[in-house]
Order: sequence, then C-alpha cells, then structure tokens
Amino acid sequence: MERKVIITMNLSVLLGRLVHEPELQKKEKDDSTTYWCKFRIAVDREYTKGQETDFFNCIAYGGRARYLVSYAKKGGRLVVVGRLQTGSYQKNDGTKSYFTELVVADCQIIDFADRENTDSKKEEENQV
Repeated sequence: MERKVIITMNLSVLLGRLVHEPELQKKEKDDSTTYWCKFRIAVDREYTKGQETDFFNCIAYGGRARYLVSYAKKGGRLVVVGRLQTGSYQKNDGTKSYFTELVVADCQIIDFADRENTDSKKEEENQV
C-alpha cells in the first residue's frame, strides 16, 4: 500500500523597523507565568513605481518577549522568523473580526536600545 506524503510549510522571515516599543504582558495560571508581547513591524516593499510599506502584527512569547522588551527600540531594525496564524474574535457590537499575526519563533535585533534607556525602563518596571 502506497503512503501519500503531504508536505506543508508556514514560515515567514521579515526584516523591518519596530513601529512601537513592545510592552511585556504576563498571565499567571496555577504555578506558571506566561510572558508575551505584541508589536508591529514595518517592512518596505519596492516596486516599479516606487516604494510602499506593509505593516505586520507579531507576537512573541517567553524569553523572546523579554528579550525584545529589554533591547528593542521604536524605529530600530529587527529580523523576525515565525509562522503566520489567523484568528477571530467577537467585537462589542456583535460583529466578528479577523486578524493575522506572525508568531515569532526566532528574532534578531539589529539596532539595540542604548543601555541607559534599558536600565531606566527596568527601574520603572520594578517600581510598579
């Protein structure tokens, strides 16, 4: 009997600039804490008549989220690798809204935040 092998791939690599600084979110459940951050990345796209910019929603979890919050800065260049994921939710008016986001599997910051700003950010978080 012959087996069919179906190969699928969901992999995206983006190089762009951070639209806003990511904020660390957390959710505590039982004895564990899940950390994540959502952010947008702007990626330029050239074509024959000029240039346009696409904006992609991204979400990072765990150590990658903490890394991005600590070292990434608004306007800084960033490479993200991950998979595209779609979802939906119900708005307050009862309509259904759909979204697409890149779930980050790996990332590399090209333009790091300077150390002084990073240290002051950590002090502010500790005071809260």
